[in-house]
Amino acid sequence: MSAVLTEAGIRQLSPEEVAALEPVFSEEWRCEMPDPKYSRVLAEIQNGRLAGFLTVESQVAVGGLYVFPEFRGTRAHARLLDYAEDSIRPTGRSLYAMTTSERVARMIRRRGAVRVPFDLYRKDY
Repeated sequence: MSAVLTEAGIRQLSPEEVAALEPVFSEEWRCEMPDPKYSRVLAEIQNGRLAGFLTVESQVAVGGLYVFPEFRGTRAHARLLDYAEDSIRPTGRSLYAMTTSERVARMIRRRGAVRVPFDLYRKDY
């Protein structure tokens, strides 16, 4: 981003300013630009120049999946996941699932999900 920015401090970038960051996403990070419907880009401006930026994105994540013992083996889990996927698919967004269980990870991969190459951290407020 070569334009001179007059505001100092931290602020949200306009869609035009975010578009100018495309080389960082495509060439350095090798990923797609964040969808402006579900994200915003915050930037720090120092001496009239962009010092850095942070994307804040709203994600859709499976929060927990439990099937009561007497219903296990009935494919209730599959129908619940199908319903979740069907409700999210029209939005074009990604569905994230987090697990420490290899059994659940295999099930998720069989449904077409791929492991993402990053660590996940959480901070509660």
